[in-house]
Amino acid sequence: TNSSAVDLSLYKDYSYPADPSREDDKDCIFLDSPLYRSVYVYPTWMNETDGWDGPIVSSQYKNVSKWPWIDLEQEAKDGKYGHYGGASNQMGQYTLELIVRDLMRHPESCLRTMDPLKASLFYVPYLPSIEFHKGKTYAPDYSTSPYGAAIEEATEGKFDNWEKMFGLTSDFWKRKSGADHILVFSEPLHGLSHPRSKRGSYHFINTQKMLTPPIIISIEVSTTFVKKYPKCSAKNIVTPYPNPDGNWFNGEFDNSAMEKWEGLREKNAYLEAEKERFPVTTPEAGIFQPRPFAQYYSAGAHGECTQLRKILKQDYGCSKSSQFFNKGAQMSYHLGMRMSTFCPCPGGDSPSAKRMFDTINAGCIPIILSKDFVWPFTKEADPSIDIDPSLFALRWNATDFYETAYDSECQLKDESSPSVQAAVEKISAEEIARLRDGIKHASDLYSFWSKEGYGGSEFPLHDNIFPNGGASKAIVKLLAERAGGSRWPDCKLELEGRVDGQDARRFEC
Repeated sequence: TNSSAVDLSLYKDYSYPADPSREDDKDCIFLDSPLYRSVYVYPTWMNETDGWDGPIVSSQYKNVSKWPWIDLEQEAKDGKYGHYGGASNQMGQYTLELIVRDLMRHPESCLRTMDPLKASLFYVPYLPSIEFHKGKTYAPDYSTSPYGAAIEEATEGKFDNWEKMFGLTSDFWKRKSGADHILVFSEPLHGLSHPRSKRGSYHFINTQKMLTPPIIISIEVSTTFVKKYPKCSAKNIVTPYPNPDGNWFNGEFDNSAMEKWEGLREKNAYLEAEKERFPVTTPEAGIFQPRPFAQYYSAGAHGECTQLRKILKQDYGCSKSSQFFNKGAQMSYHLGMRMSTFCPCPGGDSPSAKRMFDTINAGCIPIILSKDFVWPFTKEADPSIDIDPSLFALRWNATDFYETAYDSECQLKDESSPSVQAAVEKISAEEIARLRDGIKHASDLYSFWSKEGYGGSEFPLHDNIFPNGGASKAIVKLLAERAGGSRWPDCKLELEGRVDGQDARRFEC
């Protein structure tokens, strides 16, 4: 729909609160961004201070019930549970919607404008993961909420229920068919609806509506999906899984690991290539150094790639690294990664997992064993991005590791049998150093909070710490390139002649 088809005269005559001046905003980190004061955030239910007034509300706004995620979020925040429980809580990895919301609204970002006519992008403040889980790890109800259904209809050009359920005008949806609107999905297998036992491209297409006009920000796409729909994939933005545990940024975990490094050298579980470059164990030296163990692996046998995970666990159990970790060392996940040079990362219920990004932030070189996994913010997700994941990660064929290399006594069945341990022992010191230098840079790119200047907070979301890390900056940069819905026309053209029912139904390991 062209903008001329929508009458916006009401908005021109309405007096909106003035945006701060550039002088007032001089300390904002996005002051020089093309998105400076040009993202309109739809106002929160019945909050006049937030802009719930004037022509932006629909004719039905007085009859709108309180959005359920408002109280659910506040209760979780007050109790420090659910999405606000930190990374030790499983829900911590599903906080993208909270982080992006804070990024759009926080006064230190200076992205928000109170005048929709000045906006090149519109952020929809729907929190689907908060609403779905209702404060519980395992959601009690998988039915589609009326709010999710209303947004799904809006992505398809039907706006009556948007105005009814959200109490907001659909004028700006109609102006560009929603191509300048931002929707955020925090979970790989959920979105506007929650169907069970669906895999492959189903969720990208049906649950998260990636082939419709809005800009979808999510934590996952697949290689298969990107190859089939490169233009639509480039319309959207894929991000890393968030890690909202402040101990990953305040130095607590890094320093704890480094204190143990020196005493572990005699375990002889390090790679020969690391022997001459053993680390300096002072906090100033940082964690991106040689490690006392060759590898670390910890994952359950579940998901699409169960067989691979079982083999990896068996083979890891026969490595020197595992033999130490299993001898009462009580090595936690975050320490295990910081003790090791390499971290194998298979797919799980879907191609991606939080561990792909935790390994990088822990300084452990990831070995991707998931054919359908896509690294965010790289050319794998969008060819226009000039970042190659081979700078900081290895990617091996999972099919090479579908048979265990060891017998029950941990003896090699055959000298030529492939195992992760044998493979990493062949990697040169120079190659390890190159990859380690790469993950040092990738660590900032995949963090929503910067370590530089970070305080002692263990709960950055709860404590309202502004998400100023590289991942946040990358999102804003990519949104600026999609301002005004500029990438929807190419996606729309790509979809001409598309036939339903011909997309992948499974993920590839």
